[in-house]
Amino acid sequence: MGQTDGSVSDADDAFGPSGTERGPGHPRARGAGRHRRRSAADAGASAELDATNPVHPDGRPGGTPLTLELLADDPVSTEASAPRRRRNPTLVFLRDVVVVIVLAVVISMLVKTFLIRPYYIPSASMSDTLVVNDRVLVNLLVPDLVAVNRGDVVVFIDPGGWLAPTSTPPKTPGQAIVDGALEAVGLKPEDSNNSLIKRVIGVPGDHVVCCNSYGQLVINDQAVSEPYVELGGNQAASGVAFDVTVPAESLWVMGDNRYNSEDSRFHQDLPTHGFVPMDNVVGRAIVLNWPLDRITILGNYPEVFAGVPSRDPNGSE
Repeated sequence: MGQTDGSVSDADDAFGPSGTERGPGHPRARGAGRHRRRSAADAGASAELDATNPVHPDGRPGGTPLTLELLADDPVSTEASAPRRRRNPTLVFLRDVVVVIVLAVVISMLVKTFLIRPYYIPSASMSDTLVVNDRVLVNLLVPDLVAVNRGDVVVFIDPGGWLAPTSTPPKTPGQAIVDGALEAVGLKPEDSNNSLIKRVIGVPGDHVVCCNSYGQLVINDQAVSEPYVELGGNQAASGVAFDVTVPAESLWVMGDNRYNSEDSRFHQDLPTHGFVPMDNVVGRAIVLNWPLDRITILGNYPEVFAGVPSRDPNGSE
């Protein structure tokens, strides 16, 4: 019967011909012990090698070939190495154009709703500062977040009875759609029949009188010279005398074309007594933006009112 493993050979070498066991000092016995220790160490190393590099199912030894095969089957590596499908440049361009247009429309609507709104000038009451068909941009933060000052040019809703009733000319459906879209994004002034534009002369608490012996307005006992007015050859700042004190949350307004403007002076018999409630103020006109040859910033002439003291709207100085 042939040898099957090293352990059997070691057992035979441990006994002599007569069957007696060799002592531990015998050379063959000492060599056999070392041989057994080497065999056990080799078996352990072989087991460790087999655990680290398992045999492949097809009989190949484990190790590097198996690792390479796993990498070759890795879907991430396969996708990275595969050629990418090229996008249609025309479709990419059209997508970008649509995104830009949508963003522009949204931003325009937000600006028009909360910050700036265009208006057109339908009359000559603010001439020569503003003339018929001028376009202005109105700051909507006034007066809620930014205070109204004397000299500001403001747009406000009719307090009641200032404007005669008017009818809007009919539009075709197509024209109405186009106008509505342009108005929504702020590219066309709204067709508003109840808005007016004037200059603020008195703020809450001001005592405004017209006129002194020089034809000037007097505000809180301080005469003012107004370089922005159109007097049409007249000397006085107003052809109508008045003496008013502006109540709280209200304004006294006048047109720059003093002899062709139906402003606060001409509506003192109405419920608001010619004053404009602050709640009716839409905003302050800050820029004349059309026509192009008249583009300018609309100032409020702080130097005109620099010497005017403030008054408490409740009546005390």
